[in-house]
Amino acid sequence: MRKSFLIISLITVISSFMMLSHSCVRKPQHETSARFEEALKCYDKALDMFSNDSLHQAFPEFIKVLEMIESLPEDMNEDEKHLASRTYCNITRILASRLEINVKADAARKAFYYQKISNEIDSLTFPMACLLYADTFDSETESDSVMYYAKMAIPLIDTVGEYASLYILSQQYLSEAYRHQKKYDSCFYIKRNMIAFSDRHGLDTKSDSLALGIDMFYSSYKLESKPYLMKVLEIEAGDVMVGMVMQLLEQIYEMENNRDSVAFCRSFYKPSFEAEIERINEVDSFIETYNNYAKERDARLEIMRGQKEKQKRNIYIIVSISLLLTAISALIIHSIHNKNKYNKHTEQLNNVIADKDFKFASVDGKIKKMNKELREKEECIKTKEKELNEMKQKMLRIENVIDIYVYYKSEICQKIINRKPSDFSALSKEELSMLLQVADKYLNNINVRIKDKYPEIKKDDLYYICLVLLNIDDYTMQFLLAKSRRTIWNRLNNIRAKMGLEKGDDILMHLMNNFIN
Repeated sequence: MRKSFLIISLITVISSFMMLSHSCVRKPQHETSARFEEALKCYDKALDMFSNDSLHQAFPEFIKVLEMIESLPEDMNEDEKHLASRTYCNITRILASRLEINVKADAARKAFYYQKISNEIDSLTFPMACLLYADTFDSETESDSVMYYAKMAIPLIDTVGEYASLYILSQQYLSEAYRHQKKYDSCFYIKRNMIAFSDRHGLDTKSDSLALGIDMFYSSYKLESKPYLMKVLEIEAGDVMVGMVMQLLEQIYEMENNRDSVAFCRSFYKPSFEAEIERINEVDSFIETYNNYAKERDARLEIMRGQKEKQKRNIYIIVSISLLLTAISALIIHSIHNKNKYNKHTEQLNNVIADKDFKFASVDGKIKKMNKELREKEECIKTKEKELNEMKQKMLRIENVIDIYVYYKSEICQKIINRKPSDFSALSKEELSMLLQVADKYLNNINVRIKDKYPEIKKDDLYYICLVLLNIDDYTMQFLLAKSRRTIWNRLNNIRAKMGLEKGDDILMHLMNNFIN
């Protein structure tokens, strides 16, 4: 019977762990490889169309690539992440000509995200993803972010060959940031270097000259910008940029009271604006296509995430039950063994006493000795019963372990976790206070226990700690708390110091080990 219990328990535990391992296995390698090869062919086809300005044909092909490879990030391999990043980069480039910042920002953010989570960055795709992401920030109000991501790209940009345009683009973003910071000397210095760089590499300098003229126009050097803005006359009249620059020249000529030149500038408006309307109509159809895909993608990933979490939760329950049954089986076997052993010793003792009583009249000493041994056995049994009760108490405590999943599934936590990147806004004081209340409710007054153990922890620190318990990364905290990345890092390092942790230590694991498990 003892062996049967052990065998059944062992089989149950092994089966449970095999189910847990199976739940984490990806699709067969041959299926993944075939799907990736098909997606790669589709990407090359779309890239050829994009290179030939066939945007209406290229855009749906890029979307098709994402449909084939985009899954939960942790289930994607390195090749799939890099291909997704390159695809989002090209989609962002197509949408970049339309001032639809939310759509463009979503695609750029995805391109940068897949590079960030890869084990090794793609030295060609990463700089482009950084620059496209930098372009989603307002250089007037978020110049620090623009400069941060532009400078992140520069070390990996090749300044020769076909990638020299990326270097020029990075310098353009830096100069715009300097202009909005009113650091005009730095801005103009970069612009003039860009003109010289383009000239040395045999590139067209007209756009660089126009960019310098526009920056000078919006500074105290408005009149000095005229020679650079005049480069617009070398650009095709139907170009959208022509109409925009002619508006600036018109203002200069009005200051000079040059009516003929004012009329000349206005003659360029119509073809430029007609080109702009045509371009907007073209890109609008792309925006609708992308929005439809983004909505379908988010819904699909949410379903996949829910299924995966449900499967893991069920497996964990089975494993827990199996371990509990194993512990109970061991206790039962141990108790039965002790009882049989006790009965055997008692029977032997009675036989000895009966035999001695029959043969000898005075064997009190030996009888007392036997009685003493009997009492010791009884004490041993009581000790085992006490151990059994203690084990039952431990089992009860196991059943009452704090369930962090209930906290995770609470309304306020789900509201925070499920915010889409395009809907990020800072959490209000009421929401943060509600988050603390929910944490105390479902995690056994965890905030009170943390403050008792670490008196230096403040209320503002608890906001960060509750977000860490939701596995929110420091990148997302920037938007949830309306803080810069440096501020987030400093606060998290300060919390680590108060808890006696090193800078690289995981706060979440510390909380799980000391306040949850």
